[in-house]
Amino acid sequence: MTTCPKCHSNLEEFKGKLICSNGSCDYISLVSEVQLMEDIIEETWYEAICNNETYWYQQGFETYPSVISHEYWRLYDMLKQGQIYGAILQLKDVFEVLIKFPTLYAASAIYNRIQRSDVENKIILSLLDKQLSLGHWKQIAQTIVKKVNIPYSLKSILTNIVKIYEDIPSWRNENIGHGALTLDEEKLKMDISEKLLVIKAYLEENQQSYDGIHFIVQHNQDQRVLNGKDHARKLPETSGELFAGYNGMQHKLYPYILLEDGNIYFFDSFNKYDYKTSLINYPEGVKQNFNKQLNKEMQQIYLAMSTNTTRSELQEEHSLEDESYSLMEEEIIHKIQEVDDFQKPAYLEDWIKQLLNEHEKGVFLLQMERGTGKTTFSKSLDEHSIHAIKISGASVRCHYINDSYSYKINHFLMNVTDRLRMSSAGRTVISSYHHVPSGAEDKKRAFAKSLNEYQKEHQKYLKKEKLLFIIDGLDEIPSTSNESIFDYIPTGDMLGENVFILLTSRTKNEVSMFVKNRMNGLQVDREKTVSKDQDENVKMLREYVKKHIFKENNSVTSTQQEEMIRWMLTYSEHRFIYLKLLKELYSINQSMNRMMIPQGADLFDYYFDTLKTMYGEKFFKNIVRLIAILSTSYESLTYREISLLMGEEKPTFKLLAFLTDIRGFIHTERNHRGNLLTISHQDWKKRAITKFEDEMKVMINNWAKLVDDSDDMIKHFDWLDEKNDGWTYLSTYLEDYLDDFKLTKHNFNAKKHYDNILVNRTLASITKVYQKQRRHHIQTNEIRHLRQLIENGERQYERELADSLYHRSILLRYFNQDEKAHKDLNEAISIYQNNSITTKDKVALACLLTSRGTLADCIQAESIFESLTEEELSKYEEEYADVLSGKGNTVDNPHEALIMMDQALEIYTRLKENDHLYNQDSVPRLLYEQAIILSEKLDFNNVALSKIDEAISMIEEMERNGKRINANLLAAAFSIRGDILFKENLHEAMNDFEKGNVIMQNLGEQGSLPEDLMNIPYENQAYLYLMSDELNEDEIDEEKNRNFFQGVEMLRELSKENEKLLEQFQGALYLRASKYSDQEKYEEAIADYTELIQLLQQRVNSGYNDSESNLADAFINRGLCYLLKLRRLKSTNKP
Repeated sequence: MTTCPKCHSNLEEFKGKLICSNGSCDYISLVSEVQLMEDIIEETWYEAICNNETYWYQQGFETYPSVISHEYWRLYDMLKQGQIYGAILQLKDVFEVLIKFPTLYAASAIYNRIQRSDVENKIILSLLDKQLSLGHWKQIAQTIVKKVNIPYSLKSILTNIVKIYEDIPSWRNENIGHGALTLDEEKLKMDISEKLLVIKAYLEENQQSYDGIHFIVQHNQDQRVLNGKDHARKLPETSGELFAGYNGMQHKLYPYILLEDGNIYFFDSFNKYDYKTSLINYPEGVKQNFNKQLNKEMQQIYLAMSTNTTRSELQEEHSLEDESYSLMEEEIIHKIQEVDDFQKPAYLEDWIKQLLNEHEKGVFLLQMERGTGKTTFSKSLDEHSIHAIKISGASVRCHYINDSYSYKINHFLMNVTDRLRMSSAGRTVISSYHHVPSGAEDKKRAFAKSLNEYQKEHQKYLKKEKLLFIIDGLDEIPSTSNESIFDYIPTGDMLGENVFILLTSRTKNEVSMFVKNRMNGLQVDREKTVSKDQDENVKMLREYVKKHIFKENNSVTSTQQEEMIRWMLTYSEHRFIYLKLLKELYSINQSMNRMMIPQGADLFDYYFDTLKTMYGEKFFKNIVRLIAILSTSYESLTYREISLLMGEEKPTFKLLAFLTDIRGFIHTERNHRGNLLTISHQDWKKRAITKFEDEMKVMINNWAKLVDDSDDMIKHFDWLDEKNDGWTYLSTYLEDYLDDFKLTKHNFNAKKHYDNILVNRTLASITKVYQKQRRHHIQTNEIRHLRQLIENGERQYERELADSLYHRSILLRYFNQDEKAHKDLNEAISIYQNNSITTKDKVALACLLTSRGTLADCIQAESIFESLTEEELSKYEEEYADVLSGKGNTVDNPHEALIMMDQALEIYTRLKENDHLYNQDSVPRLLYEQAIILSEKLDFNNVALSKIDEAISMIEEMERNGKRINANLLAAAFSIRGDILFKENLHEAMNDFEKGNVIMQNLGEQGSLPEDLMNIPYENQAYLYLMSDELNEDEIDEEKNRNFFQGVEMLRELSKENEKLLEQFQGALYLRASKYSDQEKYEEAIADYTELIQLLQQRVNSGYNDSESNLADAFINRGLCYLLKLRRLKSTNKP
């Protein structure tokens, strides 16, 4: 009788099937699919290796230190069970423990010496000074061998491991990271065979040396030796110390090898930025970095030694490995992004193209049953995604509602603007910002207006007449949102000509009541519903199987293939999402046992069970962690953020391998932060959360421990450094994880946690949108907790609440939510008005009033300071200067404004000279504001120029001194100086405009551009383009010609929002009309003169008589163009 391949129990025959006799095993197979004769079952190559003593040193399983023996035996066991890719990863772990055990033994001996040499101190520092790669471990071992006095046996062991380590880092780079599902088995077989022989030879050669070293655990006064595979994990000694015994002496292995909760941990790395020590438990495949005592001890060692020890002894050798990682990351991202199995839904392509041809504009609704390819269709249209379906003459952009944040209004409106300003290649090419204010009264019309404006931009700059904007996944909008994307969806009549919106959703019987009701309220011009059993869908799925699973393009299929197609369509329930999983399973094993494969949604579990058999329990834990992290994230995550959540200090080759094998579930997008990852389908997210909920809870509790141990680091790490993005993410959302998974908050004190974050001084300097969004979330959570405390009678927190409301109001203004910002400010002011007892309270109230910004507020704020004694005022001079500056920006009289600003400037300057000025931007910003008043209101350009020169010089000096600068302010200062110079020195003005534009462009690409300065560079760029031709009158330059025309269009858009620019636009229009006339493009010239005449007539009708002569010129020039056009037509005999 044959045995079960899953659990090795007996199989029993019943009605032509073989069923496992083990009640807890679900194996079942047809008799015809199993070879019943044991003697003719072919031995696999990995079984052959396990059964061949040539490859194994059996004593290594029992006589070596337990961690080495266990990891070596586990390699054998994984191969025996067919866990092939797990074996490759385990090979790496075996090589790691072979070098780490003796190196850490030596390091512990060095560390615990009463006196250390300089070289020994450098070795201790080298373990802490960088993230350690395999190459670094080899270097450290080499240095110990050459320059440190250690026992002969240990030196021999290290010498021999260094020899075999020459090619191990490059082997790791080439073999780890490609995933289990893309293995070349023949190459893999040879590789594993070669490495097994290397390990066997090493173990044999070093047996005698290791015989003299005893790995010992001591608990209380009892000691025992830990040799052999059975003494490496879950030891009965839950606490105690580890020693290495040699020649009757014992060396303490702490702090580099230690015991925690019955498990053995090796030192792995130290992060000098957050002072966390990563420990690795190889037998369990677990990393952790929340040992408080060890973290503190390692921090003290690092700070002491980094000050007193030079680093010249050990050379850096990491660049090659980092480069290899970067190249592989790009390769993996390409694999994730590419869609090599796209099947074009021809019936949907015909439908959307027909709509765009038959309608001048419109809103269309596509409802498709769950899992039938709704989002894939959207991506196939989207020029920023698959874009396999091309629509001639149309720009196509898409917003995907596929995660826990894309349904939020802020994200939606910002993403719409970002996408529509980009070319199909993903570069920002449209200067104008037609953003939709979230507080707009008529949201539908405001959104329609934005799309209408962008359609014109796309027609001009991208030469695309039509604009199709897709909102994919209306069914994912939750009912909890007070304001939703539904509120912004316009009716077709609000759209301009050639503007189209495509809405997609699941069918109405699959969505929530909230979504159903909102969809019923939509006014759409056409709609289509697709069910999974619809003939068109089934036909497409059949073609997918033939082309991408059978790799056949023939229309004729064999009987066997037809039977397989029917089976696949049945088991996928006619859902594309499940059919793709069957494809992946088929690619792993084309002779898969169909009786074992489940149907529909259960394919998800089966796929991951298959991965588990390939990776083994130890490494499959990482797959689980990864899929759980991506399924529950509150934002799309970078590699660095994922790495921190996975317990790694930086991205690893293993992470790339895991991503490769779950790439079918991943959606990736690229922005200024790099590649952002999330799970591609809500069904997969829900399934993963259900399947891996317990693992996720363990991980969240570990994060809570990590954060609890990181109070000081959270107060001081740099928010502006992207290396810390993982920490900012975890700090922002930890409480959300705890709440969403209903976990008790033993290790989480919310008040303390948010206090620690908000005292971080770098938080005040953040400029990037995602950082500000995180801070907004933090402020909102803190406000919620403070309200709860106050409601419970703890009124001492009212002032903290007011301060937090104030900081949130600043962020809300940044996000153009002025109404909400004003509400927060009003509440904060009210709190202080009712509690202004101390001088500090009065000052805080004055600052809040100044921030609200009415003249009455500023007068009241000034009167508060005037009521203070000289002694009180001396403690708050900077705040008083802020009030004076704020009032100066509020009063109408420019002379009065400048007097107040001068008073403020005198205070700021004095504080700066005495090194008491907190906000270093205060002086250059005030000089910038004075320059604007002097130039625009008083026409004192020379004085204005000296002010702005001083501001620019101060900022540039700060930059030269290595200080962090306000790049937004510098760009604005260059732009204003260019504006002042414009009439006097055009060349210098253009130079300044260009400098401002470059800074702004860089900030925009980094996601740092603030709303209040957005149009400045584009206004000046318009001037730059307009004047570029005048500076090169003798040159015929097509690029300058294009720039000139682009400048005219920029001014057109800017003048719609700023009437001051209307006169400049009229002048630019006149210049362009003249240029068209000179180029004999009379129709274009006539069009420009006609538009100019209309604008000038409006101006004359409004009483501006100075425009009459310009209007007359425009009429005359248009008339001349008509005559010249007519003469040319006659000369060519055209009618």
